[in-house]
Amino acid sequence: MSVINRARSLGKHRGKTPAQLRDALTAAEGREIGLTAVLDQLAATNTDLERQLDEAGIDLSGALDDLRAAKQTIRHLDAIVLLRDREIDRLNDRGRVGYLAETAATKTQPIPLYRAPFAATDPAHIPAITT
Repeated sequence: MSVINRARSLGKHRGKTPAQLRDALTAAEGREIGLTAVLDQLAATNTDLERQLDEAGIDLSGALDDLRAAKQTIRHLDAIVLLRDREIDRLNDRGRVGYLAETAATKTQPIPLYRAPFAATDPAHIPAITT
């Protein structure tokens, strides 16, 4: 290997020059400043998301309370409807029994005919109304 090739080889494998190191340091500092700004934005976003999560938790808690109250109201109304249906059935049975008893009574008893004392066709025979 010649001296010139050896010098070229050493020059190629040698580290960066001080100017290159300064440029690399300046670029790294610029990236660090940019990353710091990104980190600040991410921290602000994280804080906002945590606030939204807390609000959503409060809203969910209120919605669950409303749901429990609505379910309780539905159970109460279902019980009222059940009682109403039982009462309707009881009254229907009672009415059916009464109707059957009345029908049986009318079939076995003669129907009395009522004749008014003024049933004549002559209006002169209608008694006067006095108060």
